[in-house]
Amino acid sequence: MSKQTLSALANHGQTTIHTSPAISNTTGQGQTTSSTLNALIFEHSMGGINIATALPKQTYGKTNITDTSNMQPTKFSMNKAKLTPFETQLLAQAKAAAEKKAEQERAEAAHKAAIAAAEKKAAQERAEIAHKIAMAEAEKKAAAEKKAAQERAEIAHKIAMAAAEKKAAAEKKAAQERAEAERKAAREKAEAERVALEQKREIDRKAAIISAREKAEAARKAADAAAKAELAEKNRAEQIKHSENKLGNHSSNEEEMSKPAKNTGSKTDNPSSDKSHVGKSTLPAQDNTGKVTDLSDDNNNATQHQNNKNVSPTQPAAEKGTTATAHIHNPAEGKQSESGDYKVYESKQYGRYINVNDFGADPTGKKDSLAAIKAALEAAHKEKAMLFMDGTYYISDQIVIDNNTSGVKGIFGSGMGKTQINFDKAQVGIFNSNTNHDDVRAFAGILVDGQNGKTIADLSVRYTNADFYRKDLSYFGKVNGILVNDADNTLISKVEVSGANRAGVTFTSTAALMREAGYKLSYKDRVANGSIDDKYDSLPLGENNRIIDSKLHHNRVAGALVSYQKNFLGEGNLLSWNGHQDDGGTGYGMAAAAGSYNYGITYRKNTTDHNYRKGLDVHDGTNVLIENNTLNGDRLYGIAVYNRQFSLDNVKISGNVITQDTSFRLAVDDTPGYDYHMYSGIQVQTNTQRRDLHSKDKGYFDISNNTINNLEVYKDNIQTYGIEFRNHEQKMDYTLNITGNKISGESTKYLMAVINDTYAPQTHEKGIGTSTINISDNVADIGKIKSGAVPFYIEEHHSDVPMHGSVTLNNNAVTVREESGGYAEFAFMRTNAKEYNVTNNTLSLHGHLDNGIVEVRSTGDGKVNANLNMANNTLVTDIKGQIYKTWLRYESDIDVYANSNTHNGDTLDNVNTKGSNVSMSDVLVSVSKNINTIQDAVYSYQHKTLPVTEDHVHTNGIL
Repeated sequence: MSKQTLSALANHGQTTIHTSPAISNTTGQGQTTSSTLNALIFEHSMGGINIATALPKQTYGKTNITDTSNMQPTKFSMNKAKLTPFETQLLAQAKAAAEKKAEQERAEAAHKAAIAAAEKKAAQERAEIAHKIAMAEAEKKAAAEKKAAQERAEIAHKIAMAAAEKKAAAEKKAAQERAEAERKAAREKAEAERVALEQKREIDRKAAIISAREKAEAARKAADAAAKAELAEKNRAEQIKHSENKLGNHSSNEEEMSKPAKNTGSKTDNPSSDKSHVGKSTLPAQDNTGKVTDLSDDNNNATQHQNNKNVSPTQPAAEKGTTATAHIHNPAEGKQSESGDYKVYESKQYGRYINVNDFGADPTGKKDSLAAIKAALEAAHKEKAMLFMDGTYYISDQIVIDNNTSGVKGIFGSGMGKTQINFDKAQVGIFNSNTNHDDVRAFAGILVDGQNGKTIADLSVRYTNADFYRKDLSYFGKVNGILVNDADNTLISKVEVSGANRAGVTFTSTAALMREAGYKLSYKDRVANGSIDDKYDSLPLGENNRIIDSKLHHNRVAGALVSYQKNFLGEGNLLSWNGHQDDGGTGYGMAAAAGSYNYGITYRKNTTDHNYRKGLDVHDGTNVLIENNTLNGDRLYGIAVYNRQFSLDNVKISGNVITQDTSFRLAVDDTPGYDYHMYSGIQVQTNTQRRDLHSKDKGYFDISNNTINNLEVYKDNIQTYGIEFRNHEQKMDYTLNITGNKISGESTKYLMAVINDTYAPQTHEKGIGTSTINISDNVADIGKIKSGAVPFYIEEHHSDVPMHGSVTLNNNAVTVREESGGYAEFAFMRTNAKEYNVTNNTLSLHGHLDNGIVEVRSTGDGKVNANLNMANNTLVTDIKGQIYKTWLRYESDIDVYANSNTHNGDTLDNVNTKGSNVSMSDVLVSVSKNINTIQDAVYSYQHKTLPVTEDHVHTNGIL
């Protein structure tokens, strides 16, 4: 109910109220009809309640309930008029309705307020959402802009990188092209020099032939003149005698005069004179000089064809005691075979022989001579004779000495370069270098298969097929120039082999890969598991084979490869330029193949020259002797000896001269990801694959009296060593003797290093650690020790085991001319050795020094202390005054005796932490005895090899 209605009710009887809104506010006098009803009827005061039904019927339909005649509303007074029950009821209803309406209005107001609050909240939420959306859009836009900027930056970076890579590629290509041009120029130069040398040799040869002919002709004329003079003198004597005789004796005197003439004719003209008569000739020895040829002499320039032309059928042989060294091949001197189909000749050096030219072989090399050679081999087989080849021959398939031609004693020629065998048979498939088990007998130029006591000498073999190099495939080749399989007492002498895509000469055994009856494993596998060794009677081995005085060059894998050998000798050979310029993975002068057992390998007095990986190498084998060789410019290693599948316990490397060629490098290998920047003058490494090789308890390794020249670091490669030794045999108590060596050059990382690890990864067991190491009497003169290394480095990894062995550095003379950049200036030692002796060394170390001259760290199991004797060393440096206090560095678990050491003439501080009196003489005497014991042990354990028969007397008189 509105406030106006409540006011009207409160002033009932005083306020005039009309039912019509138009007159509701007018005032009337004398109104008799109830003004209260009029007021109640006012439409807006009842809150929508219809009270018309409560009015008297007589008022229905009227505009208002007042008397319209007087238009004056009746005034009510609460004091004067008393409400009727109806009005009271009506008023109560009105009040209730008004309260209800007020409640509704309050509810509506509350509802509207709630709605307003909700709307406000919703508006706030919408605003927040809008703000979030706006922020998200802004962030999205910013992220998009950032991403776009990054993409633009990446594109710009990629463009820049592409340009840089393109530039680098161009520079690399240019560098490669320059390098290739240089290599090509070098090859062309070498080829030109070779051609020039061959031309000179040819000229010299022809000159020698002409000279020999002229000498022979002069000798013949002199002999004729002498004979004529003798005849004339005899004639004169006979004439005088005849004049004194009686005329009656004329006939007998004439007959007597004729006898000298008959004798003279027999010496010069009689083609039927026999050898006994010829042997009595009085002609001087030089008459035969131009005609007698030693078929094994490299310096002989006359071919057999030319000799044949110079030899007259009547020419007598040289007298006994002349300079003739070999029989000349002379067709007239051959004897007909029993069948009469061919002739058999005799050589003073090689015995009986068959000449392949008698069977139609083409000595010009224009035609295939294979059929003729096979026919000659059959004849040599029947005659048990050698096969002689003189000229240049082409063969479409191999020459074979096997069971079918077992009677053939061997093959020889007129000399390297004078007899040449060319072959070009293509190989099938690719060699499996993971096992080295492929049978490649079918692809050799000359094959000796299962035959003992054969000789191949004085000839050249060349593989002319272009299949020499395949990128990324170091060991694809199957072709060997000469292959000797399962044979003993073979001699390869004065042979030249080139062009083979595997090796020039190979000694091997296919039987080693077979199974003996009653066994599941091959011979090789049984040796590997330790069940048999070289004393096993039926073990396949090539015994007492030799290759001497030969030239093996420009072969793909190696000059010579040996496998499954016992008492092998390579001596006096020239091994050069084997491998390929773009490949660092192979290229050996001479090597024992990985995965083959070998007992007794000797390389002696060989010369290696610029082989593309190593000069002399052993991949598997024991009882190895490498002595008095000259190694020049081999790219990665001079000498390397190590083992993979079979034990190595005895090595001696002595008296070799090794020279590094610092310009002969491989910047980029043909296989991506491989770098070959290292260099070691000498490397010995045991058990590289850390297997149980059933090795002996003792091992002896001697590296002595070698010279290593021109040492220099390439591309700062840490693996640069003068001498490097590594041991991985878990339980071998070895003795290592590195003495009397000389090392010089511009730079290195290490002069000498002994880096060992006897941990067995298969069993996770640690080994005995250090053994007995003696490094004494060596001389080194180097320009710089590059950073990250040390001149003398001895370390034993996984050596926290009981103390064992000793390390001695004695009487070494070391000069570092310019810079000592190592983390120790002379020696760093970290092992489980019981004793360290650093004595009598003379050190001249120049440049900036700030690290310990000698640093020793003891590992071991910590139960006892190691001993360090540092005595009588002489140190010369550029430091003025006293050297820094930390020149000798050691840990607290080492007992130290340091005495009589000097620096620039001044005595260094003495140290004695042993807790007892120790004299200098005691230390030096003990060290000397220790060294003598080590050297005696090494030298006394040299392998007792079978004697090599110098003249192959076991070959039934062939030589």
